Amino acid sequence: MEINALSQKFTTTKLLKFALPSIMMMFVLSTYTAIDGIFISTYIGGNGIGALNVVMPMITGTIAITLMLSTGANSLLGRYMGENKYKKANGLLSAIYIIGISLGIVIFLLSFLFKENILNFLGTSESLYEMVDQYFSIIIFFLPALFLQAFGQNFFIIAGHPKFSMYFTILGGVVNASLDYLFIVKLEMGMSGAALATGIGYLIPAIAAIIFFFFNKKGTLFFEKPIFHMKEIFNLCYNGSSELIGNISGAIVTILFNISLLKLIGDTGTTAIGIIFQIHFILASIYYGFCFGVAPIISYKFGEGKMNEVKSIVKSSFKFLTITGILIIVIGLLFSTKILSVYNASPEVFALTKQCFVIYIFTFLPMGFTVFLAALFTALGNGKISAIIAFLRTFVFLISTIIILPKLFGIYGVWFSSPVAEIMAVIIGIIIYKINIKKYYKKEKHD
Repeated sequence: MEINALSQKFTTTKLLKFALPSIMMMFVLSTYTAIDGIFISTYIGGNGIGALNVVMPMITGTIAITLMLSTGANSLLGRYMGENKYKKANGLLSAIYIIGISLGIVIFLLSFLFKENILNFLGTSESLYEMVDQYFSIIIFFLPALFLQAFGQNFFIIAGHPKFSMYFTILGGVVNASLDYLFIVKLEMGMSGAALATGIGYLIPAIAAIIFFFFNKKGTLFFEKPIFHMKEIFNLCYNGSSELIGNISGAIVTILFNISLLKLIGDTGTTAIGIIFQIHFILASIYYGFCFGVAPIISYKFGEGKMNEVKSIVKSSFKFLTITGILIIVIGLLFSTKILSVYNASPEVFALTKQCFVIYIFTFLPMGFTVFLAALFTALGNGKISAIIAFLRTFVFLISTIIILPKLFGIYGVWFSSPVAEIMAVIIGIIIYKINIKKYYKKEKHD
């Protein structure tokens, strides 16, 4: 059996080197929708961006379930591997894949059967309905692949091969962009073509991961006879619940943003916030990619009982998050015009989007810390604290601000809701971290 790369001692440099493929992987994955957005805004029009934004909560909700399963499983897999229980890890891997495929099929069938109800719930306007329907009707066929894609991305990392995750995600992104050009520009398939290109892009890393874990018999992680322990599966779902909460609330927040902006300024507002959300996904992917890369290391070290190394990893992570957050704000403010001009928006939409962007960009300094703190406690097997941090950040602070601030300050209340919520969340998150982390650092195992 090969030596797992997670067993090495991680300096700050080694940590960033190991996490970099995961950051690149998530960055490329976030561009799937952004690439659609650029092609849609250029060749279909601004209403296409608004339609894409209406569908995103459904996709985000599906991703929430995939991340709950994959991050919860990753934490448990890491601990099993750190404890040298590889057969148990392999059985869990196989069971999670079977559960994921089954859930993906169920969600597809429900989306297909109750399409009209779902589209009405998502809050689309009459002018956007046809485009929303076109995109939705195609993308739902690829929901099972969305599960398998997320599994592959996470499980490649815990297997000690983060570069594989990056390579296949990049390949999927290249395929997505190429097919966007073919379907939207050449074949003029409109929103249906955009959805088809994205769905096929999902398939690339999904299929690659299945092939890898099927044939990787000499590696540290591969498919064996599935082991279904319901208590174990319940625990990993509970442990990964912060990812579920974060992404489900993200879907709700998108709907609330759309509703607020439709009331205040109509379809122009949903188009503007659609562009902002696409940029948000790209920038937030840096944090999520970093957490996906670092969390398996923390779980593995936790399984080994090397909590001093975990403490060092957390310290290095805080430095990375601080520097990255400051850079995002500075670059965003300096190059806001060039960044937003990529979407070829009308002058009215562009002005509105820039007004939002220069305020919204301040979201990304505090956000990195709250995302990491939730991921940290998931990696340590404490789903309760992780879920509390995620719940406060999203369902309490973010949803509250998007409901309350627009009533007080109009359109500016919409723009300020996200940075205000993230600032409140990071303050509470750090307090929770300080109270709870000491008991873990005292558990250092000495040989």
